[in-house]
Amino acid sequence: MFSAALGGLFPASAREDIQKALLISSSYPSPAVLDIGAGSGAWAIDMAKAFPDAEVVGMDLVPVKSSSIPPSNCRFEVGNADTDLAQMYDAQSFNVIHARSMMQGIKDLPSFFQNVWRMLRPGGVFINMDGRLTTYDEERQEIKYTEEGQP
Repeated sequence: MFSAALGGLFPASAREDIQKALLISSSYPSPAVLDIGAGSGAWAIDMAKAFPDAEVVGMDLVPVKSSSIPPSNCRFEVGNADTDLAQMYDAQSFNVIHARSMMQGIKDLPSFFQNVWRMLRPGGVFINMDGRLTTYDEERQEIKYTEEGQP
């Protein structure tokens, strides 16, 4: 759904920066991508196919059960983005870090963003896309949030 709306795996405005970040460099063994909150694994698998020279890692709270077989440059790991990033990944491990529709699950946003910054290689790109979560009733009317006891 997001890929169709974006016309690709990431916003067109970021395409050049991402392609540049994923160029092979003599400073690191190979370009690397981290998909935080990988969900179905589809984005990580598609990135691995689009960038076969990059190592793509998808991380989620539960094991990914993808409907397609990931290519050899794609793997999935189980971890909590709110608490495990510092223990799971070294500094300057990734050229691109992607987190989509998962910010509501992060309790300590400053720590999360510090870890993202720590894990990015020089010239790296962080892609963060989140929307506004809205709930509707059966008549398709928005249900407004109110504190308990409020009208």
